[in-house]
Amino acid sequence: MGFQLGVKHKKMNYDLTMAIKFLNSANDYYARRTKTSDLELTNRFLGAHIGVDVGRDIFLKKAHEIQLTCGIAFDGFDALEENKNLDLKSASVWSYNFSFGLGYRYYVTTGFYLGLRAKYNIVDYTLNNIVDFTDNPITVHFIVGSVNNVFRNDNLRSLKYKLRK
Repeated sequence: MGFQLGVKHKKMNYDLTMAIKFLNSANDYYARRTKTSDLELTNRFLGAHIGVDVGRDIFLKKAHEIQLTCGIAFDGFDALEENKNLDLKSASVWSYNFSFGLGYRYYVTTGFYLGLRAKYNIVDYTLNNIVDFTDNPITVHFIVGSVNNVFRNDNLRSLKYKLRK
């Protein structure tokens, strides 16, 4: 679940993306609390993603838009919960995240759209020796969004220019 705030200028999109990951992982995995501790089995996956995405429109036709995207982010999750009874601290995993992918937007109205974005993420969750994840995940984002520039739209309407839908 996330939030994205950005600017669209001509064929370019610049977005600040913030997301929270709050569902447990589908499969159990091993994690450790410190570099020397034993591995523990867990499925905890509560995390955050904060980054910047840039997109370039490569196809525009009426209400449809396809974009090439890339981004850089700070990505992480809590792997193990704190256990006060056993005096065990929580363990969190953090990594850089470089991503690239494709995005699609369908404009329902001039400013309201439904979107889908698929990204290949290059991460290294092994950086702090909590987990040994070495794969690069693919993420899919379902987006409900809005773009608006009231000043531009008013000027285009006065020129009788037809806006999307």
